[in-house]
Amino acid sequence: MLGVDEINEVDAATKELQHGQTQLEKFERILSSMTADVKHALFKFVDWPRVSNIYGVVVATEAEPNDKFDHSKYPGISLQTINARLQDNHFASPRKFWNACHDRRWMAKIGMLKETYRSIQVGEIRYEIPCLQQAESEQPVEQTSTRAKRKPPK
Repeated sequence: MLGVDEINEVDAATKELQHGQTQLEKFERILSSMTADVKHALFKFVDWPRVSNIYGVVVATEAEPNDKFDHSKYPGISLQTINARLQDNHFASPRKFWNACHDRRWMAKIGMLKETYRSIQVGEIRYEIPCLQQAESEQPVEQTSTRAKRKPPK
């Protein structure tokens, strides 16, 4: 459950990530208007004749974007999620990395869960806490993280 400050922080982070998307779009336009010689002069480490597609991903240090974020062209992801959810094969090519960030397969389980509330009483006050539960189960589901099987960088 997120506190009010945390909800506002996620919303602010999402707005920053959306700004990052506009920067990527601008960069892609500028890059596509450059000649091969200019690209080579600026980015000597890139083998430009082999580049057929450009894939943009907006990466945040900690915050994941909220549901207002459109992942269709430039997906957004946090470094924490990259570390926890992506595996070695996702880093095999820019396309595979982009697909992993775009598809967000780790989120599929959440779509199969039912939103419900758990009632908690503290003194004379009763709180309704939002939670997720499996459709056939009456027990709320706790999210768990699966650690990526990736070698640490050298």
